[in-house]
Amino acid sequence: MRSFQYWGVASLLLRVCTPAAIVVLWLREPLASYGFTLRVPLRTLRPYALAFSAMLPALLVASAFPSFQRRYPLYPDAARGGWHFWGYQLFYAAQFLGVEAFFRGFALFGWSRSLGRDAVWVLTIPYVMVHFGKPLPEVFAAIIAGWLLGTWALRSGSFIGGWLLHCAVAISMDLLVLGRQLGAHGLIERLFATAG
Repeated sequence: MRSFQYWGVASLLLRVCTPAAIVVLWLREPLASYGFTLRVPLRTLRPYALAFSAMLPALLVASAFPSFQRRYPLYPDAARGGWHFWGYQLFYAAQFLGVEAFFRGFALFGWSRSLGRDAVWVLTIPYVMVHFGKPLPEVFAAIIAGWLLGTWALRSGSFIGGWLLHCAVAISMDLLVLGRQLGAHGLIERLFATAG
């Protein structure tokens, strides 16, 4: 678990706190101008909810593939349940906050000033590269996700919707894979175990 704790905290420090400090202390601009805001019109969150609904059947199918079952959850002891599952999810979510704050916040809003909407495509390239080594369908899906999440972030003025979607997809994949391994009853028992 410790490596995932470091991963989550490092992501927050390097991808959230450092860019935020650059925006405030060096660029002397408001954080909201780089997508760091919770003031998001609810109507702009609708595409994220629809995307998640559309992705659920794909996640259900993907969770049956051996390549996804070998990969998820990233933390093997998450199957023990209790803190092993929920603590891992907490640091996993922190890591996703870093990903979204950097790619769909700091970098996207910064580069869009000179590149306009083309910044979305430019940032999709390194975003897809982050997925190298994951199952191939996930790598290809990252191309579409990078474009959509960037477009929606610019439209909403925030990366928060992308973060929520990322977390929802990740926990769903973990739950579906573990559900296939443990069965529904075994999964529920493990998730709410107090020891382990």
